[in-house]
Amino acid sequence: MYTLDADLVDDLGGVVGDGLRTVATYDRGEYELQFIREDVEADYTDSEIANVYEQVEIEGMGYDHFEELFHVGDLECAMYGFESALMFQFPRDSFTGLFITVDRDVTINPDAVISVCTRAMGLE
Repeated sequence: MYTLDADLVDDLGGVVGDGLRTVATYDRGEYELQFIREDVEADYTDSEIANVYEQVEIEGMGYDHFEELFHVGDLECAMYGFESALMFQFPRDSFTGLFITVDRDVTINPDAVISVCTRAMGLE
């Protein structure tokens, strides 16, 4: 598992406040939760959390192709919008990355979230 900037969770809290739900890294079939809010943790079993990160890793495998298709530079982030949450995936390569979730009812600046995360990953 690669190392993130130790201030990532605090920095994200400064950008999204109490709306931060989860922060996790993933790497070749493994994941490490850096943060999970108590109410979010209560909604999932350990098996469900493992399934989420298995799917996140599978999604990350196809992002290299996007960079080839679109002539807009390196892919920094993919965002998924759901009724209750926004999910941001920051692929580092085909098998590793960072994944965060934020409550949907929180007003955020997506560029600020991306900047905090890419900086924490050493990509900025």
